[in-house]
Amino acid sequence: MHFVFNRTLISLSALALAVVIAGTFAATSSRAQPAGSTEQRLAALEERMTALTQQVQAGQVAAVISAVQVVDGAGLHAMEDALKAGDLKAGYLGAARRTRLTVAATTWPAELQAGARDLAHDLENLQRALEIEDVAAAAEAATAAHDSGHDLSSAVYTWLAKEAGTTPNLRNAPATAGGH
Repeated sequence: MHFVFNRTLISLSALALAVVIAGTFAATSSRAQPAGSTEQRLAALEERMTALTQQVQAGQVAAVISAVQVVDGAGLHAMEDALKAGDLKAGYLGAARRTRLTVAATTWPAELQAGARDLAHDLENLQRALEIEDVAAAAEAATAAHDSGHDLSSAVYTWLAKEAGTTPNLRNAPATAGGH
């Protein structure tokens, strides 16, 4: 059920990104050249560039949210604990592969790229150990992947909060007016 939720979330995020991109191309290609002075045309071009930049940023936010959902839902903690106890479960290889490929395929913002590279490397080591059923090496790799997964996840939530103009932790943050 958890895997189905992640697949659905990724599919919805990909669909949303495709709609944003399609809308951008439709909007920019259907506009006629603005009449008027060079300044007016430059202003119109700057307006379109701003809109495109905002849409690209929204797409990147959606991609990062989808990827962190996969990372957070991969079960790396439970996998680490089980492998340390010598228990190699059937779904571990698929979870490691799915998470590694998701992390590797995501276009990460500059602030998150190093953490994503670290996690992808750790997941590659985990996948290799699982493929040959080396439980000791898999346990060691799962520990590294679990740790780098936490590091990336934490960095993602800090980045998302910055993008949203808020804080990732509300313990000491002032309450905001309104809301739901």
